[in-house]
Amino acid sequence: MEHVKILAVNRRWDLPVLITRQLGLPLVWVEKKIFADGECWVRLPESVRGKRVFIIAENTPAEKLMVLLVMIDACRRASAAEINVVVPYFGWARQDRMKGRDPVTVKLVCNLIVQAGADRLLSMHLHFPQLTSFVDIPWDHLYSAYAIIDWARKQGKKFTVAGPDYGASPLADFVARKLDMPLAILRKKRPAHNQAKTSGIMGSVKNSDVLMVDDISDTVRTMIGGCEYLGELGARNIYLTATHGLLSAGGAKRIEECSRVKKVLITNTTPMTARKKSPKIERISVHDIFAKAINAIIREESVKDLFEKELFA
Repeated sequence: MEHVKILAVNRRWDLPVLITRQLGLPLVWVEKKIFADGECWVRLPESVRGKRVFIIAENTPAEKLMVLLVMIDACRRASAAEINVVVPYFGWARQDRMKGRDPVTVKLVCNLIVQAGADRLLSMHLHFPQLTSFVDIPWDHLYSAYAIIDWARKQGKKFTVAGPDYGASPLADFVARKLDMPLAILRKKRPAHNQAKTSGIMGSVKNSDVLMVDDISDTVRTMIGGCEYLGELGARNIYLTATHGLLSAGGAKRIEECSRVKKVLITNTTPMTARKKSPKIERISVHDIFAKAINAIIREESVKDLFEKELFA
């Protein structure tokens, strides 16, 4: 695979290291500086001329998006043959529709990445799968469901799998079917940003250990509210899982303070930081899924066929 270069910039993130280790490829660390006025600068430490480049990076917050854009530009100007952008957690995806005079920010972010020179995108568990239609380049969409299922089987428990809202129902249904366990879906109302209220449930959780699955856990208010509601309905131990464990604005503290939460499972689609540390939080790696997908792209094989076609069918 001499024609392949894998680049990353965040040395505190284990995912790029684990992916390249599984692929048996070296990881090229890109030099980065943030100047006093906030401008960013990057430098490629070696030639990428004629190479198939994979950039593993974040696109949120805004500073990291800018770093990603200049990395893509640097590769394009250095004559890379192909630029594949791997953004495991694709931020901005919750700003996906016009409400009054609101911007469609995720569309703008997609346009910026494509215009910078990306030839392909690779992400995990987009907030809504239709986001891939926002760009005119290939966008491979992966899921963490297999990692969650593997973890759940190892616990030796019978769970009721729950989705915190209708949006999470396809994931919850898939996990429940694969585990051959009952399913419950909560009804949620969202009166404002980062606020949600649970108003009902389809299914039963009485005297059950509950495995609640979702794509993003940001402030954790939605999941904590759901936990309190499930507890009132007679649920016993409640386990929360989220592909993207952002845990912003005191999320880890809310988990600590909620007696109904037994454990929170998140993946390494985002770097581990001090704010995410808690005895209740367990982190699992999805590097195996990304490594298989990248290997398929390199070999020009189908990414979709690597995984079960029934997922979200």
